[in-house]
Parts: sequence; structure tokens; C-alpha cells
Amino acid sequence: MPDIIDDKSEHCIPFILERLRLHREQYESRGETPPPFFLGLNGVQGAGKTTLVSTLSKTLSSPPHSLPTVVLSIDDLYLPHDAQVALAESHPDNPLVQHRGVPSTHDIQTGVSLFEALANRKENIKIPSYDKSQFNGAGDRRPESEWETVNKTGEKPVGVIAFEGWCVGFRALKDDEVERKWKDAKQQAEKGDGSYKGRLGHLKLEDVLFINSKLREYDALTDRFGAFMHVDAEDTLYVYHWREQQEAAMRAEKGTGMSQEQVIDFVNGYYPCYELYTDVLRKGIFGDEKGKQLRLVVAFKHLDLDGHDLPPSPAPSSPSNGRKYALATELVYTESNDQYNASSVPIYQSATFKGGPGQEYDYTRSGNPTRTHLERHMAKIMNANRALVAGSGMGALDVITRVLKPGDEVVTGDDLYGGTNRLLTYLKENNGIIVHHADTTKLDVVKSTITENTTMVLLETPTNPLIKIVDIAGISTIAHEVSTKIIVAVDNTMLSPYLQNPLDLGADVVYESGTKYLSGHHDVMAGVIGVNDLQLADKFYFMINSTGCGLAPFDSWLLLRGIKTLAVRMEKQQANADAIANFLESHGFKVRYPGLKSHPQYKLHWSQARGAGAVLSFETGSIALSERIVESTKLFGISVSFGCVNSLISMPCRMSHASIDPAVRKERAMPEDIIRLCIGIEDLDDLKDDLSQALVRAGAVKLTDNGFTALIADALEAAGETGRTTQVTDEP
Repeated sequence: MPDIIDDKSEHCIPFILERLRLHREQYESRGETPPPFFLGLNGVQGAGKTTLVSTLSKTLSSPPHSLPTVVLSIDDLYLPHDAQVALAESHPDNPLVQHRGVPSTHDIQTGVSLFEALANRKENIKIPSYDKSQFNGAGDRRPESEWETVNKTGEKPVGVIAFEGWCVGFRALKDDEVERKWKDAKQQAEKGDGSYKGRLGHLKLEDVLFINSKLREYDALTDRFGAFMHVDAEDTLYVYHWREQQEAAMRAEKGTGMSQEQVIDFVNGYYPCYELYTDVLRKGIFGDEKGKQLRLVVAFKHLDLDGHDLPPSPAPSSPSNGRKYALATELVYTESNDQYNASSVPIYQSATFKGGPGQEYDYTRSGNPTRTHLERHMAKIMNANRALVAGSGMGALDVITRVLKPGDEVVTGDDLYGGTNRLLTYLKENNGIIVHHADTTKLDVVKSTITENTTMVLLETPTNPLIKIVDIAGISTIAHEVSTKIIVAVDNTMLSPYLQNPLDLGADVVYESGTKYLSGHHDVMAGVIGVNDLQLADKFYFMINSTGCGLAPFDSWLLLRGIKTLAVRMEKQQANADAIANFLESHGFKVRYPGLKSHPQYKLHWSQARGAGAVLSFETGSIALSERIVESTKLFGISVSFGCVNSLISMPCRMSHASIDPAVRKERAMPEDIIRLCIGIEDLDDLKDDLSQALVRAGAVKLTDNGFTALIADALEAAGETGRTTQVTDEP
């Protein structure tokens, strides 16, 4: 078995660049223009194909290569739903045909026509797309109007086509070879001793031969490949474990997902093909031709986080494939096998370490075992290749913005945390950084603001305190289409990694204030940075080491402790927040909360997040009235910040966002009367009672036979409007 490869891109990119060079020279030596290059990529489920092809696409599309690259998945060639149903009904006794994704369930004719059009550089080619959410997960082909168009008139034509999928590259076997493999598997299955873990031996030979015969049609696609990459696994049985983890995470986070039995049934549909055709891939799909295929072997195993022997913070020691269990479990699960077998991660409260040059640690400013353990743990739950921790959330943002140089341009939102706005203003006035504030909820506005001079796009979602939702994937795509060098950084503090993972949506950097939900108790200041690009991570580490803003050992330990309860805290806080939001809305207040279907970006939010969080805001129409409400609460503490276990109330324009000039707040349509609620884990009835009494004492509601209603509701009804606040006044 070859060496195990964890970082696939560093091996794949040199391989494909060499194949592209040979491809170009082959045609240019004859005085011909090189045609588009077709690259095949196969990997078992969970092998990281999506991330790999994204990295390849960015690399090939950007200078110095500048080769427009299109990525096509085998999933995009699924038969339309009606055709899938018809196929299954025509072979009712063949369990393989009932399973979407196996050979025979793809529209190969469309794929052949598409490959032909791309090879001939035809203009305005439509790339098919499949929506897996349709028909309760069975999926259906999207309307052609939603397909991506490539080779648009006047644009540089596609130079590389990357075709990826779990069965890409499979070659049909001779029927007698299929029968031999089937008989071997059947004999093992009939032993009944539990040693046979496959599925091939439990099927009928005629069913397997049917799939094999349909696979011959796929050669028309495979024969186009100029190179092929196979991301193999040490043991293909991993696909069961990987899928179980994915579905367990979905059940924990969304309340829906396949059971273990359903997962087994689902993967059973794929597994016979792994048994039949994996050896073909390993031997090579090009026959006697050498050098055109690269095989990598990925080990899907949990990281052994040794608390005593951890590498120093500078090391790229946080691979993102370290998850073994569902996220709620991983938050709690931290291995710490120090020499004394401590059940909790030790606090290495030491400024220096003995041993001299070459030791793992020498000075805590540069690295500390407790901090490194936290960074590894954070990388795992942030889906990052590396995580770094600083002394506060703003300290983390300061580290990120230190990569900017005079003249660099930053595009950011018009509804920002006050501290972020203050830092950007300083950079603009003192460091020569050009800052563009735009409505980041509108993709067309963002697209018109981002230029070739843009260095960084800085996003918050949900925004604070207006709770606007930003399309992370959409903006990341827009930015990276302009330049792959643009850094898209997302402040994920409002949701935490438990509810949203911006790196999975295309962002380059994610950062959070660990003071908020990660810690959960407002007893530690901390900032966390997650990143996949290890070179960029090295720059951030250099800044942390040089400025000495790394998180202290004791604070690192406090944050590690807080993270363990993140899931249970967030679930309780979310449940309370949802109830409070509905309570206020039902009584006539205009409430901003992404868990409400009245939120204008409800669908967008739930397309990228797993929950609505526990921060909401509402308006009264009067600054004085809002002030009285805030001052009348008893359980709700009047304080800035959010994310702790106790509920807080504040007026952002008087507190957290007071550093923003009033004229700027007005320009950005930030209501001066807006009240922000940060919901904790208290008893829901107590919170409702406290809020109700405050509303009554402040004179914000009118008593009715059914309870009370917001006075602002009368003004809205009189104006014939709903969902928009009245003009803000200084008096109610």
C-alpha cells in the first residue's frame, strides 16, 4: 500500500501541471492549438473530492496559468426523476437499479454531447445541474434556465474540464471476470462467520451483469481523459463509517438524517461497485500508458491528540479531516494522554520551556501545549486545516487585517459590529487602506463594488444588530471569480461553528470572538481564526508570534472547557430565542430574527446555517420608549456582548455601536430605537414574564382582552403597513 496522503493538493497540482505541459507541447510542436484538457477524478465518499477540485479549479484559473476551468460532477448527470422512476420500475427486482448513482442511472448521452461541445470549444454551453433536495432526497434535474453557461461569446473558452465522482473512471469488466468475482464473494458470504463485509455476494449474478453492461457506455467519457487522479482509501469499508458520521451529525444538528440502518441500506447500493471496480482503478485505467494516473491513499482515522507531546503552534497540526463523531460529540471529545493520564487537558502555565534549540516549545509567546491543544480542537470543529487563537475577537481580526498593505482595498458591509467599524476606520485613516462599505445582502451591489484592486472581503452574517443575512457562498464565488487572491473573511461569532461553517461555503478565513458562544460564560476573552490555506495560516501565526497576542494558557484552558457545553447551550438558547421572537412578533413588534418566516432572508439563512442563533432585535418607534424598556427589565442584564448563558438587553446605538458616528448610522439605516436581546438558558416563562412586565412598565403596549399589543402596531395599522417601523422619535 502506498504512503498515506493527507494533503492531496500538494501532490495533485504538480501532477496536473506536468500533464498540462505535455498536453500543450504535444500540439504546439505540430503547430496546432491545444484542445481543452479533460481530467478525471475518482474518490470514495468522504475523500475530499469537492475540496480538491475546488483547489485545482482556483489554481488553474488564476495566474500564471489562467486556464478557465469547469468542474462537472457525475451527480450532475443523474437521470431526471421521471426517468429514474421508469428505470427502477423496469427492473423491479434489481436492488442496484433502485439506487440513484450506480452505473445505469446517469444520462450518459447528455454527458457525451457535453464533452463533445467542450472539446470543440462551442459557445454558450450549458452545464447541467442536479438538485438533490427534490422528491424527499431522491433528487431531480434542475431546469435548464438554472444551468451554468460556459464559453460565453467573447470570453476565453474553457481550457480544463475536471470531471469528478465516486464512479468516474470505472471500466467495465469482461462478463467472466464479473462472474468470478461474484462467485468468490458469494462463497465468502455463505460461510456465515461474519468475516465477509461486502455486498456483492448477496446479489444475483444477472443484476450485477446488467450494471456491468451499462458501465461500458461510460467509456465514451473516460476515453476523453488526458489524466486521472484516484483518491483511494486504506479500506473502502470506510464509506459506511463516514456516512454514519455525516448522518449522525445531521440528526444532532438539524433533527433529521438517516438512521444507522438507513445508512447501511443506502451504502449497500454503492458497495458492490467498489468490490468490482476498485482493483481496475488501482491497476490504472489507461492500460499500458504510464504517467497519466496519480493514486493517493487517504487514511480516514481520528487524530491522536497527545496532550504531553503536542507539536508547537507553528506546525500545521490541525487537519480538517479529524472528525470521528457527530459535532455535538466532538465538542466534548478531547484526548489528553499526558504522562500523568490527566482526564482534563493540563494547563501549562509556564512562560518558558527547558531544553534549548530544537525542542517542541521554548517560549509561550511562540507556542504553548495548552494553546496548541485548543487550536487543534478548534480546527476540527471549524472544518479548518489550521486554527489559531488570539487574546480577543478583535485581536483575531487585527491579525487578519495585518496582511493588508497601504493602497489595498477592503469591501465590507454597512451593518457592522462597532469594534470592527472602529478598526477599519483606523486602518483607513492611518494605514492607507481603502474601505468600501456596501449592502452585502445584495449580490449585484457586492459584484459592482469588488474590483481587481480588492484585497479582502470582510463579512458578518447574521449582521449585528440588524440581523441581515449575507450570502457567503455567493459572495465568495463573486470575489474569487475576480481574483483567487482576494481573501474572503467571515465573522461567524453570531452563530458559532455549531450552527454555521463559512469555510465549507467558500470563505477563505473564518474568525470568531471566543468570548461569546464558544466560551459561553463571559469569563474569558479570546479570538479564534480558522483557515484552510496553510501559507495564509503561516502569515497569521507570524503576526501572532511577532505581536505577542496569542491566547494565554489559562485562557486557552477556560475556552476548551467552555466549548464542551456549546451544543447544549446553543440548543437551549436557540429554543428560548425562537419562543421570545415569536412572542414579541405575535404582540405586534417588528422583530428581526432569522428563525421567523417573516424574515425577508429566511430561505437564504437556512440554506447556509443549521440554526437561527440566540440574538434578536426589535423596534418600538421611540428612542425614549426603548430606553425605558431596557431599564425596566430585571432578569435581562443591561450589557454589551452576547453568547453567555444569561440573557442580556441593550440599545446598540447607545452601547455596542456607539462608536459609529450618528450620521453614519443614519446613512446605513440603523434604527436608533432598536433593542437587542441576547437570550440565555433561563426558564422561558421567567424570561417572558420579565419582558412582559418591562413592556408594560415602560408604556410600550396597550392592554387588551387577550393580553396586550404593541403601541407601534396601531401606527402600522393606521398607515396600512406591516413589517416596517414608524419614524423614530425622541418621545413615545
